[in-house]
Amino acid sequence: MPNSHKLDYIFIDFDETLFEHYAFAAWIEDLLHEKGELTMGKGSFMASINAYHEVLQQVPLLRLYRHRDHYAYTTKSGWQALSAEIHKQAKTSKADFSYPDAKRFIDVVNGFGVTVKILTYGDQEYQLFKIASCTVSGVAHLETEVILEPKSSYIASTYAGTRGVLVDDKYPLSLPDGWVHIWLDREATLTAPKQLEHGVIKVANLDQALKLIEGLAEK
Repeated sequence: MPNSHKLDYIFIDFDETLFEHYAFAAWIEDLLHEKGELTMGKGSFMASINAYHEVLQQVPLLRLYRHRDHYAYTTKSGWQALSAEIHKQAKTSKADFSYPDAKRFIDVVNGFGVTVKILTYGDQEYQLFKIASCTVSGVAHLETEVILEPKSSYIASTYAGTRGVLVDDKYPLSLPDGWVHIWLDREATLTAPKQLEHGVIKVANLDQALKLIEGLAEK
C-alpha cells in the first residue's frame, strides 16, 4: 500500500499485545529450575514475581518490574550472570511467547508505508531483553521506545501535531487529538470492533485491529 500520509505513526504496545510476558516468565522459571538456579525451589520464581512489580499509577495501571531485585532474591547467580543464557536458550529453543495473530499483524502493518514503532512502558533493560528474545520475525528489528511515563503525555510532548494510532491493552489512555487508541482486550467476545468514545475503539484481537488501521491509513 502506498503511503497515504493520513497516519504519521503506528505504535504497538508489547506486553499482552504482541507478547505473553507471564508465559515467558513461567518458561524462565522452568529453565532456572533445570539449571539448579532457584534458591527456594520450583514455583518460587512465579510465586514472588508480583511482589517485585511496583505500582506507579493505577489508571491506567503502570507497574515497574524490578527484575534485578527479583533475580537476586530467587536465584543463585543473579540477573547479570543469567540473562545472556536465558536469551540464548529462548532463541535456540525457538520458544514462542507471542500471540498467534502477532506475526501477521507485524508483517501487514510494515507494508502500510507508515512509520511503525513499539511503544512500551517499563524498565528499558528488561523490556529490550524481552523484545530481543521474541521470535516473531520483524519484532526485534522494529524501532522501540521504552518510556517511564504515561503514553498519553509522552505522545503529546514528543509527537505533538502528529496523527497516529496506538494499539494497547490498557484503558483508558486519553491520547491527544489526532491519535486513535485501539484498545485490545483479548478477553472480550467482540465479533467486530466497537467504538467506545471519540478516538477509542475496542477490539478482541489483532486481526480486528489490522482492519481498523488499514481503514485509517486509507482515509
